[in-house]
Amino acid sequence: MILGLRYALKKGYENICVQGDSKLVCMQLQGRWRARNENISILYKEAKKLKDAFLLVKISHVKRKLNSEADAQANLAVQLPAGETP
Repeated sequence: MILGLRYALKKGYENICVQGDSKLVCMQLQGRWRARNENISILYKEAKKLKDAFLLVKISHVKRKLNSEADAQANLAVQLPAGETP
């Protein structure tokens, strides 16, 4: 999600719809759940900072089995050097 938010900012988008297959991440970024784990908390803070840079962000959860193409893209993204976007 962080890479996607960075990419959208880089492209100049102001309003975005984000779909994620991690219910935990979606709920945390919507402010419904807290990030308790220290490692997750660090990533949460980065994602929230990026999210707050947009005028409007709609976040929705998609079940992983219905999100196979995005899952494949995410698997490619994690192989990119740190900070690089597609």
